[in-house]
Amino acid sequence: MEEQLQRRSAGKLPSSKRSSMACTTCRQVKLRCDATNRFPAPCTRCAKKRINCKFDPSFKRTAVRGSLDKVMEENKRLRNLVHASETTPLERHEPLERHDAAGLSTVSDNLYPSSIGPAVSSLGEESWQVPTSKELEDVRVDGITVQSLFEHFLRHYLGHFPVLNLQKPIDSIYNDSPVLFWTVIIISARKHPIHSEQFKQLLIPFKRMFSGYLLNSICSIYTIQALLLLCLWPFPVNRQREDPSWEYCGMAVAATLKLTLDDTQRIWASNDVSVENVAWGLKTWLGCFFVSTNLAAALALPPPMSSVAHLVPGIRDRVRSSLSDEFLAQLEIQSYAIRAAAVLTNQNFNGLQRSLTEILEDDLDTLETRIPTQTHLRVHIGILAARLRLCAIPMLSGVSSTTEEQGLDTWSRAVWYKGFHTSIQLVNLFAASTLPGDTSLNEDQKVITIYCPKNYFYILVTAGMYFINLLAIDGDISTNNRVLAQNHIKMVYEILGHWSRGGRDEMSRAAAVIDLLSRHVDAQDPSKLQETSNTMPTTSVITNGLKMVDKLRNRGPKPTSRLRIDISSPQVSDWPDFPGGFEQDFLGDDLLEWNTLFANMDGITSLFHTPLPTPGDKPDMNT
Repeated sequence: MEEQLQRRSAGKLPSSKRSSMACTTCRQVKLRCDATNRFPAPCTRCAKKRINCKFDPSFKRTAVRGSLDKVMEENKRLRNLVHASETTPLERHEPLERHDAAGLSTVSDNLYPSSIGPAVSSLGEESWQVPTSKELEDVRVDGITVQSLFEHFLRHYLGHFPVLNLQKPIDSIYNDSPVLFWTVIIISARKHPIHSEQFKQLLIPFKRMFSGYLLNSICSIYTIQALLLLCLWPFPVNRQREDPSWEYCGMAVAATLKLTLDDTQRIWASNDVSVENVAWGLKTWLGCFFVSTNLAAALALPPPMSSVAHLVPGIRDRVRSSLSDEFLAQLEIQSYAIRAAAVLTNQNFNGLQRSLTEILEDDLDTLETRIPTQTHLRVHIGILAARLRLCAIPMLSGVSSTTEEQGLDTWSRAVWYKGFHTSIQLVNLFAASTLPGDTSLNEDQKVITIYCPKNYFYILVTAGMYFINLLAIDGDISTNNRVLAQNHIKMVYEILGHWSRGGRDEMSRAAAVIDLLSRHVDAQDPSKLQETSNTMPTTSVITNGLKMVDKLRNRGPKPTSRLRIDISSPQVSDWPDFPGGFEQDFLGDDLLEWNTLFANMDGITSLFHTPLPTPGDKPDMNT
């Protein structure tokens, strides 16, 4: 054990070179840096100035002497150019009205992102009229607030789920389906910069109203759409087992199949139903397929619509003209997820790992080439997430198959680091849209915001856990790759902190676990993370990371004083205090239940032919 830990720590940065562990910003100005003690949080100076804090052993200071004079000269030159252009007469004079119209057109085009799709661009002027005030029990919402919340929903939420018929006045939406109306209102209000108090006031009355719909048979596509919205944007919970998203998903899938929204029998509406309503029924079917498969991937459960996945191409082609390219590409990704689950659950995984992984990787490469290059960046994130889950399988199965006498083959290590670079791409995409300091994007152009569905949170945590698993498992990782992993762990930690709304919410708890594991990752013995002989290897980086947490929380009593552990120090037996006064007990209650795609492969095949379990049926890892 001692020899193994010595070998594993060989790739670490020498503890004597403390300057190499200072961030590049502090090294540039020659100031003392506390990044080592605060890892994975940014150093004090970078946190105060809200700039990116990263390590780079090869960093060299840039000379700044004389830079001010050069900047002043450049500023003077630009001012002269602007002054010269203002005094030069125009060769062609266009009417002022044309310039104003062009300017207004540009602003109008950028008001809503193009990814929102046809539902926003085709809204009539009538939809923007101020509706009448609405009441839910004793909570009253005035018309201007209702209009503001619907505009906020169109701007930030509809692009993720463009199957709602919002091309009509808000009052008409309320008359058609009060449950869909109030679902849009409460989701939009939850993180609204002005109307967030409406969420707190409406939460209890909404739950009482919504429970009434769940106690009766679901016979409306509007109720199905409301259920799917709550699967994408569930309410905050104290424990993950309390999240009802999977139960809502099951009810939505059951109602979709019962009502045959695929239009094969048309029992969901009268025989004289209009073509337009049939189209919205088909879109709702596709939305249910998209949400249920996506949620199954996040919760490591079998896709509930796998038995009808063969209907997707036909239904998609019937409404293709009214769907955005982004949503069509998302449907392709979810179809791939179902194929991958079917392949990996019906074969001997251990014996055919390399062949199956190569087949699925080729399938994903082919899918990526079919998707238009101009598709929204969210689609690219979906492809990267699918690739990361696939690359995690060989890395984690190598925990139990690799010993000190038997080294890794070239293919396995190549897959490991393909997932490593995929995680880097994902974290960089999240950071560009989340972390402060990037002035190249305005709020409407950012890809990932706090308004995104919960599955983006799962993707980010998976990427962060992949770095931690790689550092724990690969004892021969190079110094450059180790520093690269540490920089991106810091970025994941900062993104989660930026998403947190305060208190012990899901983002804060995940950040605390990333904090803990990043400090103790070198104490992990890979041989103790493997499964017993009668179980399948762990195939989830989150599950493997939480096994590390479970081992760490049982190592000894909690310290009485705050102690920061140097990431370059071999001493890792002391328990670190968490930022914000977190307690040790929250770890097992909140995060030890999470999973990702393809977990528990040995028993998942039979689930395709039996009633689906709920997350509460899983064994409690704390007992």
